[in-house]
Amino acid sequence: MHYSKLNEEKLASLNYRISADYGRVEIARAGNLRAMTLFGSTINICAKMNAKTPPNMIVIGENMYTCKTF
Repeated sequence: MHYSKLNEEKLASLNYRISADYGRVEIARAGNLRAMTLFGSTINICAKMNAKTPPNMIVIGENMYTCKTF
């Protein structure tokens, strides 16, 4: 959707940053809560990529292209 159309409809502008990488992550759940949290080095790398990525961009880490065996 074009920004002019967003303005015309009085909607907020879109700002996104998407990062992707490959690797092992851990899933944690606290008590009875349904919400789950992902953590691990892959999540940390994606967070760092997002912090350095310009708005409205997608960044893919180098591990996406590296075959690893666990």
